[in-house]
Order: sequence, then C-alpha cells, then structure tokens
Amino acid sequence: MIYQKNRSLFPFEVGLDYYYFNSIKNKTQKLNSTDQTAVHKILMVQIDLLNILWIYKGKYTYKSSPDEILSRKFNFGYKLKNTEIESLVKAANIKEFESIIEKTNYNNLLDNKNTIVPAMFERNMNRIIIDNIKNTKSASIFNAGFILSIIYLSEFEIKDLISIVECLEYQIPKEEIKSYLINNLN
Repeated sequence: MIYQKNRSLFPFEVGLDYYYFNSIKNKTQKLNSTDQTAVHKILMVQIDLLNILWIYKGKYTYKSSPDEILSRKFNFGYKLKNTEIESLVKAANIKEFESIIEKTNYNNLLDNKNTIVPAMFERNMNRIIIDNIKNTKSASIFNAGFILSIIYLSEFEIKDLISIVECLEYQIPKEEIKSYLINNLN
C-alpha cells in the first residue's frame, strides 16, 4: 500500500519512531515526578531532533509535500517550537533551512560552516543527545533518567565501535576516523 505507492520505507520508519516515543511518553506518566522529569528531558530532546530529521528527509530526500511532512511530526517535544517546525517545512531551499536551524537550540546540527553535511547529520544529532544525556545523568544517580542515560550511552559506545571497524575495513585514515564517531574524543 504505502510502500507500493512510494517505494520508500520512510513512512514505516517514521511510524515506528512515532509509536515508540508515544508509548514511552505514556509509560513515563506513571513514574514519580523526579523520574518523569529526568526521562522526559532525555526523550523530548530526541523528539525535537527527530522532527528536524524527518523534515529534512521529507523535503530533501523524499520530496514530500509540506502537508505530508507536517502530518508526520510529533505534536510534543522539548525546545523546538511549532513556529520553528513550520518555518523549516516552508523553507524555500537548504540555505534557508540551515539559517532557521542556526537560530534554534539545535544549531550544533550544522557543521563549522553552518551547513548541513548529510553524512554527519545523524552523528551531530547523536552528539546533541549525548550532551543532553550527560547533563541529565550528572544531575542525580537516584532516578530513572540515570538508568536510561546508561543504556543510551552504552548504545552510542557500540555504534562508535561499529564505526571504527567499518572505517578500518574501508581503510579510512586513522586521523579521519574521529570525525565519524558520535562521542567526541577531542
């Protein structure tokens, strides 16, 4: 049906993420307020970043219509405002898209030249998530956010190990390998 029409798994990817984060959000409502706040901060930053990623992929990879892109966004998040989301969707070109991101709390998605480098976009997303997790984790070790932080940080360590192995397999120079890692080793 959807796949046959578009020949893309993107709607399924979005649907699975949407289901996952909605389920988690509903489950966190059963936690005490301290745990809820810590978990909420970790998850909501990821939702903001997913909204940006979906808009980017929808506009520039899959050429989706603005209505289609807006129908896929989360209606909740952390610091990304609905006006910013709508501006990203309406951006006339990639430069305008980048200038809107530059004005958000997530401007470190851009590289040093304030541009989106597609190969590094997800890495930069994950770096923002790691920074957020480390800040949340250091707040207290006696809440669910700490446990969730450890799980996510372990996942990112595994992803970095996989990246290192792949870089070595493709004979990428060792000095360049650092640029592919989620954890910033500088």
